[in-house]
Amino acid sequence: MRNISSAELLKEWTAGWNVGNSLDACKCGGLESEESWHNPKVTQKLIDGVISTGINVIRVPATWSNHLDENYNIDAAWMDRVQEVVDYAYKRGVFVILNTHHENFLYTSQENYPKASEILVRVWEQICERFGNYGERLLFEGLNEPRKNGAPDEWHCTDEEAFDVVNKLNTDFVKTVRSGGEKNAIRHLVLATYCGACTDEIMRSLEIPDDDKIIVNVHSYIPWNFAAEKNGLEVFNETAELDATFGYMKKYVIDKNVPLIIDEFGAVDRENTAERIKYLEYFKSKAYALGIKYLWWDNGYRRSFALFDRKNGKPYFKEIVETLVR
Repeated sequence: MRNISSAELLKEWTAGWNVGNSLDACKCGGLESEESWHNPKVTQKLIDGVISTGINVIRVPATWSNHLDENYNIDAAWMDRVQEVVDYAYKRGVFVILNTHHENFLYTSQENYPKASEILVRVWEQICERFGNYGERLLFEGLNEPRKNGAPDEWHCTDEEAFDVVNKLNTDFVKTVRSGGEKNAIRHLVLATYCGACTDEIMRSLEIPDDDKIIVNVHSYIPWNFAAEKNGLEVFNETAELDATFGYMKKYVIDKNVPLIIDEFGAVDRENTAERIKYLEYFKSKAYALGIKYLWWDNGYRRSFALFDRKNGKPYFKEIVETLVR
């Protein structure tokens, strides 16, 4: 494992892709949960197809809550399956991000913090033990969109209490991994913002450890009415909100010489490939100017965010994939 900074590591990344709505599905437990959101099981063929396009970063969202016993021990078969999918990519020589995704123990209040911390620490202790000997191409992401699940202000929170709990959980994650044995002492770690968002209030409140192997992560589906809204716009013509978002990234992270990635972004298919490419080109120009790397969110659904056919690994939208990687 090379003892290099995260900033140096990111120079080796091209573009990234998420194998979403598979291992992160959370409707049930057991191995069948992988297919519970109507995607087929992840295969080596799929991952090989993605890698063949030039993508060299694959994020493996994984939900663990439904695979724990009463003492928070991870089901052995589930751990094996997660490792199998990680290895599909890792053994091909690309970078892999493994996280905790739709976790039902997360609610960012001070009242819930002790329980959330206990489970989070226990889960990451076990992940560290299983993956501790992997090199720097395997990164750990502690939390995915931590927030006040189900609250009226879940996605538009300005609550300092919630922001503080995210900072505390990030700290718990870093401490757990750093003491997790083997190569985890120098593993590259990805830290979340509240609900993955990038607003002035959220970014200002984020506490970043003094550790050169820390990467801040945000998600971006901006402008929402083009990128993600169910019955949104087919034409990309609004850039002001996107400009402001990248401004917050610069002010609160990049200007502090801390690397940042956007490990979820994308635009849904409205039979508007040319406009999606226009959006992607603009998005990339803003990211490149700041040295920010990015990963497309692919949920496997053809008329949504999917870029690849999950059955054979072939692109649905070759031009978009080529633009992503170029």
